Amino acid sequence: MREYPALLRQAVSLGRRLQDPLLEFAQLCNADDDILCLHYHPLQVRAVPHYALERLDLCCVDLVEDCKESNFYTLFMS
Repeated sequence: MREYPALLRQAVSLGRRLQDPLLEFAQLCNADDDILCLHYHPLQVRAVPHYALERLDLCCVDLVEDCKESNFYTLFMS
């Protein structure tokens, strides 16, 4: 989607977040490390990107596991 204007990409991302927030954030964990483009905290710029990426990846894995354990998706997908 990099060929589309930034405003259009933001609108699509917001729509996807409303439909399935976990999937949208999980897709940001890619080879380009797009997850680091989101700003979660004012001091985030001081974090070493490698360590921040490692922790964000762990959080994403934990969230997916929690959803699988709680059967969150099976409730809404059936």
